[in-house]
Amino acid sequence: MRKKTNERIQHHLKLFSKRAESSFSPYFAKKVLNKIDDMEKKEKKMIDFHRSLKAVFRKIALVGALVLLILLSYNIKIGDNFSEEEAVFASEAVYKELNKLPLF
Repeated sequence: MRKKTNERIQHHLKLFSKRAESSFSPYFAKKVLNKIDDMEKKEKKMIDFHRSLKAVFRKIALVGALVLLILLSYNIKIGDNFSEEEAVFASEAVYKELNKLPLF
């Protein structure tokens, strides 16, 4: 019984493998693996690009924040009486509108 089952399984495996060989073009597996490799390379390039943009943005944001702090401290230091709207370079109308926003 067991021998017959093994023989049947072997027979079916041979049939399926012959069908698979005839249904796929030559070098099918190589083509698929090459496409997978290409996709991985593209994904790696995108990740590297994202990391480089992130690093550049951090540097620009840090420099911008430092420049802003320097300008604010300079304006506060040189002035006799600076109001809040003058310290952030906003006109009175803009300052009133900013105060109405729920963020402030």
